[in-house]
Amino acid sequence: MGHKYGDSEPYQKAVELMDAQMGRLWNTVQQRQKQHNEDWLVLITTDHGRDEQTGKNHGGQSARQRLTWLVSNLTDPNAYARYDQPGIVDLMPTMARFLGLAIPPVVQREVDGIPLTGPVSIAEPDVIMSQNRLIVDWQALEPTGTVKIWVTTTNNAETGGTDTYQQLAEVPLAQRHAIVDVSKLPSSFYKIVLKGPHNTVNRWVVLNEKTKE
Repeated sequence: MGHKYGDSEPYQKAVELMDAQMGRLWNTVQQRQKQHNEDWLVLITTDHGRDEQTGKNHGGQSARQRLTWLVSNLTDPNAYARYDQPGIVDLMPTMARFLGLAIPPVVQREVDGIPLTGPVSIAEPDVIMSQNRLIVDWQALEPTGTVKIWVTTTNNAETGGTDTYQQLAEVPLAQRHAIVDVSKLPSSFYKIVLKGPHNTVNRWVVLNEKTKE
């Protein structure tokens, strides 16, 4: 028989058990760092939140169900990690940077996350379509450099293929805004990639018939 949402005992026991397990893991990491001079990055998170009514289920799009938490031993979080709201998609690029793994450009364009350590240039992209133009905005995390804006109208990456991107603009990073003419690329679907000096972000625009009117 399931427990009611107000019954905190089973939840408290679950938290205590997980805390003990993570404690064992952390003790081992510290031992490896001390005895073998190893450098470890620890990232502990969950894949989703919980239903507001029961505290158990998930699968909806509410903030409570989409919200996750993150515990880490990061000692040098960058400006994005400190001042924005990182998401679970940021963990993979963070791990890749920590391990010194270079993500190929063709793959990087499809990556949603931003590293939580090291230099970052751009975050929080936003794109809307208006009269055959893409209105592009972003948060500039550095005062200098440029942003290159790449666009494709296909999503071949979904099935393992390659998308052909066109660079349609290059503007100062600090400008935080650009208008990109896509009248020569008529489509109801656009993938937009913004490449700064130190990282890449992306957004999609999907139009319906009402939007195109």
